[in-house]
Amino acid sequence: MAAVRSGPGSTKGQLTYTFWNLNRQDRAQLTCGLVREHDVDVIVLAESGAASDSTLAALNADFDNSFFEPPSVTPKLQIFCRGEDLDLSEIYGDASGRVTIRRVKFDNRDFLFAAVHLVSKANWDAADQSTEIQVLADQIRKEEERSRHSRTILCGDLNMNPFEEGVVKAAGLHAMMTKATVADRDRTVQGREYPFFYNPMWGFFGDRTDGPPGTFYYRTPAHLSYEWNILDQVLIRPDALPWFRDDIEIVTTIGDTKLSDRHGRPDKDVGSDHFPIVFRLSALEYEDVRCPL
Repeated sequence: MAAVRSGPGSTKGQLTYTFWNLNRQDRAQLTCGLVREHDVDVIVLAESGAASDSTLAALNADFDNSFFEPPSVTPKLQIFCRGEDLDLSEIYGDASGRVTIRRVKFDNRDFLFAAVHLVSKANWDAADQSTEIQVLADQIRKEEERSRHSRTILCGDLNMNPFEEGVVKAAGLHAMMTKATVADRDRTVQGREYPFFYNPMWGFFGDRTDGPPGTFYYRTPAHLSYEWNILDQVLIRPDALPWFRDDIEIVTTIGDTKLSDRHGRPDKDVGSDHFPIVFRLSALEYEDVRCPL
């Protein structure tokens, strides 16, 4: 049996990402703790209250100047990378500054990595959000065509739940809750093929998980209130699934710091009104062998 091959950014053949919406708070030191605890290679921050150069300086003070910030035209997202061999060069940046698509090198292959922070429900209704996600889905497909592969990972704050129209519909992100569903890789509607994403975040809803039942809590004064929401998500194309081993976590503590209040909800006075998520890709154990979906 061949040994697991090491990929860039990890001596164990892993590539670890984190995404955190910081609710305009300066959490540079907590971010460093998160990176240290989970051995993170790629950091994506939304609504950071610290300037990117300040966060980068904190990271490099802790990690011996191993992080850099790849050039970008998307100022609403701060992205830091451990090691230039991962590349992370931007191949698309949305004019709104809310969407970036990057090239990532891992396990001797090219991947696409999209990071987003879409407009919230406080500013847009469901129709606006669904339309914007359709624009995002179209752009991702265009970049996949240019790259001639669809080993694509998408993460970020969609400001929509996994069950909402824009996330699920075919012309949107077409993100399904099970690997078996996406095994066909696409679905045909009115003669047009729409590729699937797999959305593992469905599995975090409710009380039957080890962690919190969502990443964001909000109680509305209206009749319809979900209370817990999973706005922060990671989606994986079927062609990237062999590298994803269900290694994903909603983080509620960093070291000795609890990010939740006494009700188990995100404590914005300590961390943010969102919990961070951490997920990993793992190098394949065999050359040219596909993991079953």
